[in-house]
Amino acid sequence: MNTQAAAELDLNVLDGGTHVIVPLYHRHLDAWTEKLGLAFEHHSQIIGDTPVLQHFAKVMGLTTYSLVQTEYFGGTGTQFATVWESGVRTMPAKEGNGVINSALERIGVVPRDGKDAFDTIGLGTYRDGSVYFESYWD
Repeated sequence: MNTQAAAELDLNVLDGGTHVIVPLYHRHLDAWTEKLGLAFEHHSQIIGDTPVLQHFAKVMGLTTYSLVQTEYFGGTGTQFATVWESGVRTMPAKEGNGVINSALERIGVVPRDGKDAFDTIGLGTYRDGSVYFESYWD
């Protein structure tokens, strides 16, 4: 993981124990899509599943990664997840309960201490990725 490249892309790298967490924000992704002259297209319904994310992964040296998203309000909602390996989607974009844990386990997160994969790497502590992108707020 090239943390210097991440910093040059205005991305934060957070400690997830055995894995890293890179928060995303749609306005940041849109700004970099435009800056890099990439296509504004989505590979799935998951926010960030775009050519610019593929570019970020390559530049940062991430060959295998999962892209996850949650949408919850008042305890009700859903999850989305997909897995990419060497530029190829190896887990289709899915929606539903448990898809984030499935994706995390596919990239090697091993649940421990009675926790699921999501809690093992501490994803529950990062509820709003936009807080890492204040300079991209309108």
